[in-house]
Amino acid sequence: MINNALNTLDYPDIYKKYLDKEIELVINFVKNSQEVLDAGCGTGRAIPFIADNIKENVGIDIDAGFLKEAIEIAKKFKNTRIIEQDVHTLSKAFEPGSFDKTIALWNSMACFKDDKKALREISNVTRNSLFFTLPIKGTIKTRKIFYDAVGADYRIDPETETVYSKEFGLTRAYSKEDIIELVEDTGFLIEKIGSIGNILHAIYLKKE
Repeated sequence: MINNALNTLDYPDIYKKYLDKEIELVINFVKNSQEVLDAGCGTGRAIPFIADNIKENVGIDIDAGFLKEAIEIAKKFKNTRIIEQDVHTLSKAFEPGSFDKTIALWNSMACFKDDKKALREISNVTRNSLFFTLPIKGTIKTRKIFYDAVGADYRIDPETETVYSKEFGLTRAYSKEDIIELVEDTGFLIEKIGSIGNILHAIYLKKE
């Protein structure tokens, strides 16, 4: 279900800046693309920003509340459709290379049950490249600002910096070494690892 913690208007100002920067990077990434997959589309936050820049937009998620919100937004764009689909079984739903590019925004990859398997499945259905973001290890104090501001019920594993919350589920944190290990044997190669502020890795992968 959608709850107050998922209303971006309630996010701390510093996080709103992260979201704005992420969208800016995404627009540049997908511009003039053919078919784009939004893996873990959530409430469809990215739809209004990317739909007019691409030929076809497909968003997937498994949360019923998210899907309801995303479907409403998608109705405004003829080239966008939203599907209930688990990222871990993408290859059962789509043909190999169905999408020109894939995006996985706002920690989606960090929340997937099996991030390695999810990345392999994304690789199977993606022809060219992937853009996604992940929380940076060593930024747990900044991340706590967000969870406290939205009133989330959460706990933290201090060793791994994994946050467990009722509102957002499990959210891992990653070092650059973790990302290199994650990408190995997935069908992708790392093109660039940048950052958004001091909280998120901005990762660009290309097909091998």
